[in-house]
Amino acid sequence: MTISEITKLSVNFVNGEEIKMKELTTSGLPIFYDDKGILELGHGLNIQGTGRKTVREMAELLVASGYLPDDETYYDVYRGIMWPKDTDLFKKTNKRYDITAIMESPAEGECKKTSGHFHTCPPGGVLSYPEVYEVLLGTAMYILVKVNDRPADMNELIVEDIRLVTVEAGQTIIIPPGYGHAAINAGVGPMLFNNICTLENKSDYSIIKHFHGMPYYITKKNGEVIPVKNANWTMQLPQPRMMRVRPNPDLGIIFNNPVYHEFIKRPEIFNFLENPSGHVDKIMNMLIDA
Repeated sequence: MTISEITKLSVNFVNGEEIKMKELTTSGLPIFYDDKGILELGHGLNIQGTGRKTVREMAELLVASGYLPDDETYYDVYRGIMWPKDTDLFKKTNKRYDITAIMESPAEGECKKTSGHFHTCPPGGVLSYPEVYEVLLGTAMYILVKVNDRPADMNELIVEDIRLVTVEAGQTIIIPPGYGHAAINAGVGPMLFNNICTLENKSDYSIIKHFHGMPYYITKKNGEVIPVKNANWTMQLPQPRMMRVRPNPDLGIIFNNPVYHEFIKRPEIFNFLENPSGHVDKIMNMLIDA
């Protein structure tokens, strides 16, 4: 997907093509989406780029192949969305605001998801960079996986903690340092979420690629969301903890208050994204048992 496709969508809409667009009010920005989860950016918003993953490109990370057409869209990413007046602030703070749209999950079978990854650590640091995810539409489930020090031999990997966190539209999760993670569309219809992160972070996909996905696949059966163990993780796994989230205004997280607005108003609050030291307990305390 290219930026020109977004522009084309806007032109088709303006010319009266029957595309039902709804405003993504939870974002606090003039952003619209159609029933498939495709975005249209309001006039004046800047965007730095886009990306798309299809079923074919996700094949090695899925519980089973062939249950969806290879060319079907899995998720889209819209990178570097901002008002022009905020460009200097994002550049000065070395941060970026993105939106990811995960398309509707099948009624039966594995839910659609992002690829999943771990984060790197600041130079000389031992805590990996956190990341803010705000759910804008639908119901998300984030799988969080904590492992030991990522040994060179994957067979020596020890999984210390697994959490499955349900986050509804208007709510926000901060990915804790040390946890690999993936976003899953566990609801009905498309699921959209944004992220704010430091550009210092580099995503590490090596563990996820080695094990062909996270330790658990999230599936649906008869309307129920069911975790299914990924057999490629042959080591002993802890029982997943089912969790939900609560806000923390001290970290800039106020439910139903757009993260974009809070960042522009109080960018210093988000300094923990570069330096998580001293903030780990606050971040972990935002996760509560479901």
